[in-house]
Amino acid sequence: MKFSKYLKRITLVLMALLMLFSVVACGEDTEQPKDTSNASGIEDEFPDKDYGGAEFRIMYRWDSHAYNMEDVWAEGMSANLIHNETFKRNKTVEAKYNVVITPVQNKSPRDELRKNGMSGEVICEAMADRMYDTFPIISEGLLLPWNDIVDLSNEWWDQNCVEQLKMGGHNYLMQGNLSPYSTRSYLNFLWYNKTLADNANLDDPYDDVKNMTWTFEKMYNMAKAVSDDTNGDGEYKAGDRFGMLTQVPYRLLTGFGVSFTVMDEDGYPMLKTFDTLMDEKIRKVNDFLNDEQNTISIERMCEGANTAGFAHIYSYARSKFNDDQLLFLEGGGSFAEEITSGALRYGVLPMPLYDTDQTRYYNMVDEYACAWGIPHLNTELEMTGMVLEYMAYASSSLEDAVYETTLKTKKMQALEDSEMLDVIFANGMYELAFVGNVGIRSMLESMVDTGSISSTYKRNYKTINAEYTKLRAALESLSGSAE
Repeated sequence: MKFSKYLKRITLVLMALLMLFSVVACGEDTEQPKDTSNASGIEDEFPDKDYGGAEFRIMYRWDSHAYNMEDVWAEGMSANLIHNETFKRNKTVEAKYNVVITPVQNKSPRDELRKNGMSGEVICEAMADRMYDTFPIISEGLLLPWNDIVDLSNEWWDQNCVEQLKMGGHNYLMQGNLSPYSTRSYLNFLWYNKTLADNANLDDPYDDVKNMTWTFEKMYNMAKAVSDDTNGDGEYKAGDRFGMLTQVPYRLLTGFGVSFTVMDEDGYPMLKTFDTLMDEKIRKVNDFLNDEQNTISIERMCEGANTAGFAHIYSYARSKFNDDQLLFLEGGGSFAEEITSGALRYGVLPMPLYDTDQTRYYNMVDEYACAWGIPHLNTELEMTGMVLEYMAYASSSLEDAVYETTLKTKKMQALEDSEMLDVIFANGMYELAFVGNVGIRSMLESMVDTGSISSTYKRNYKTINAEYTKLRAALESLSGSAE
């Protein structure tokens, strides 16, 4: 179907929805919790329980330098849409089960849980922190598996997370509608500078995305067409124009469908055996990252720069996207806050396919994204399951506030980019090797620096698999602890 027909159809639907919303809004009281019941009767499937005003304490990442969770708790209604929907969601849950959701804000919930694990003090019923930080306490026995506490087959749990972070049949970390800001903000894709593409007479690659022909080769050719030694001094450095700001080498590899982890016959992780195709894909990425005429690293972009006024060098380097010095910027939805509209025309794209033989897109979920865990000292597992399940279900308006309103409507400049976001978020990929920090990251960085691919992988294979073996032994010793 031609995109013009698609656009016309979408426009008619939007007009109808706007008419409907204008009528509904006249009688809507925004201070009231949303009625989450629907025609399918899902609401009726949640049993009535009265927990007598019990506290449900959630310890979550807050007041840290990055990755703070904006959608766990809010004190009241304000001018912030996401906080408003968080507040109303929590009030709905509290009314359903007669509980009091109590925030326990902490810069490092992982460290606090570890510290209290020895004392035996129950400090929360649920916790949420960065996956990378939280993963080590799984093998320490400080988290319970979710599988016997909630029904992970329900649509409000991220099914990519359920499948890709399962170990020995158990899930210890979970993402989903509980905190859609964290889920949506830290799944990586490409921000695309349409202004630079127009100036270089490049075609928008949206049809390629839809036709599964949006490949690394096409992205690389676009990068080459835009890169320019703008001051003519014969050197490509900060201040010139580049095809891409490179930050994390394995995000492109994830886009190619490369996973470094496979599951054995018992469902436990082990390192994938190195093969020829993996070698080809890593070499492609290495060559791209080392092409200093068409790509630039964070460090090179900041050489000699005054970064005062920016939170960190990463933020400074990314700001050059707004200055029309970068065609592509790899990152997540959280970057939307840094991208200024103004005269800049921009859009979003999924990470490119390796080639046209690849059958789906892959977009890596940042291993530092926050996910939820259930502390092992929790003595109220029935209440925890009831509250978390209903809390995730009741987050539909919060999900819309984050995704449909904030990210799609406010930050996307064209309907086609909203369509790209749907493609991106349908194809999230959690790489256990990065979430668990078994040594893959340092190995890949070494490959980029040295150009030695197969020998580096083979040299590290035994060491990394030893980490997986230790993890398996720890998980097997914990098996059945949630029963």
